[in-house]
Amino acid sequence: MKSDGSDSIMKGVRFSAGRGNLFDANFYIDGVDKGRVAFELIDLIFLDNYYFIRLGPRGEPNAKNELTLTGLHFKVGETYKLVDFAENNQEVNASFVLEPDVSHSQQEHSGTLNVAYNEAQGDGSRLIGMYFSYSFKETGSGAVKNISVKCWTLQLLIPPK
Repeated sequence: MKSDGSDSIMKGVRFSAGRGNLFDANFYIDGVDKGRVAFELIDLIFLDNYYFIRLGPRGEPNAKNELTLTGLHFKVGETYKLVDFAENNQEVNASFVLEPDVSHSQQEHSGTLNVAYNEAQGDGSRLIGMYFSYSFKETGSGAVKNISVKCWTLQLLIPPK
């Protein structure tokens, strides 16, 4: 990952929420607020300029439920379009699964991710803060549902090299 002078390279580190890592989001089905998304495991992979973030559900580390974000960089003040995984490698690829409400059958993606800060800490770690809104049509249940995920806080504390 290279952003604001950082050149950290990490390979598949797993963190628990808390300890500097925060995730605060709600999800909506057909405009109805279904409440907070209870993810707590955070998997981070940084290779060169490519990153992969996976948030797993609380108490279910091997469940299929997940939010994934992949892309090339975190530049402070930038707004990135959230797209389907195969659409465009210059933006942030996104997917969201939360069974039984949301499966991998997703169409018509839209949304943005904003990077609020990427700060060096005194111990050599980095604190990265983002927020995003992601919407799509879920078709896996047989009925089309409009799904939105609104994340007010995604904060990652990246340990020192």
